[in-house]
Formats: sequence, structure tokens, C-alpha cells
Amino acid sequence: MKIRKNLRLKILAGRRVVLLGVGRPGRGDDAAGDELARRLRAQGCEGAIPAAAAPENYLGPVLALRPEVVLVADAVEMGKGPGAWALVAPGELVAGSVSTHTAPLSLVLDYLAKEGNARCYLLGIQAKDRREGEGLSSEVELTLAILAAELETILIRTCSRRL
Repeated sequence: MKIRKNLRLKILAGRRVVLLGVGRPGRGDDAAGDELARRLRAQGCEGAIPAAAAPENYLGPVLALRPEVVLVADAVEMGKGPGAWALVAPGELVAGSVSTHTAPLSLVLDYLAKEGNARCYLLGIQAKDRREGEGLSSEVELTLAILAAELETILIRTCSRRL
């Protein structure tokens, strides 16, 4: 499976992984990252933290888990088809270019990397529609189902280890 190869082999192999989900519920696909974290949390993954539109408010809980890798999941605009996803290193982000949230994600990623000594990545999911009052598009729904199934096996296995 392509996702397994990309996620497990590249950055997650045998590491403690935390997913910080960012997004605005009730604004269509903008809720993607937050929704992904909520789904994983509901499946028992303590390493999934829904942060809504204010990831800066959850930096302490992320660091308390002592992750080796942090994935910040968020809806992005990257010029690809709806539901496409990519892992982006902090150095590849252009400040303010992909997120609509209070703190630029590049600052969040940089802070977590520095303070937590963790490898940090944006797990960007291409949004289709971010209109107020809309639900997730079918394309993003499908991507979240695939990512949740794959990440569940990684996050639960790596984050539930007692430190």
C-alpha cells in the first residue's frame, strides 16, 4: 500500500508518533486534520490530539507524550486534486501559505521540533470546499478513512507504549 510505504518506512518506523489534528469543524474540508485526530482518538489512540483551529493551545500535551515524530494534520491548498495528501517538512513550508489558523503551522512545527527534539511534518490534505456550514467532501472523507486505518496501526502501537 502506498500510504504504508510512505508513512512507515520514511519517518515512523519504530518511533513514538503523535498526530496533532488542526481544522475548523463546520467549515467543510477545513476540518480534515481535526476530524482525523478525533477518529483516531475514538479508536483509542492517545497519540492523536484534536486541536481545532488553535494548535498552539495543545503544544504542552503533545510534548508531554515525548514523541520522536509529530505529524500536524491540516487541510491545505497545494494545487492538487481534492483528497490528495502530502508529508511536508517544516523547511518546505512558505509562511502563511497553506493554513488558515491562528498560528502559522511553520511556527508550530518549528517549536515542537526545538522543544521536543522531535522530527515534525505537516500531513497536508488537499481541501475541496471550506465554506461555512458544509461537511467534508466525499474525496476528503475517503482520504481520512484511508489515513485513519493506516495511522491507527502506527499510532496505537507506537504511542501506547509506556515510556
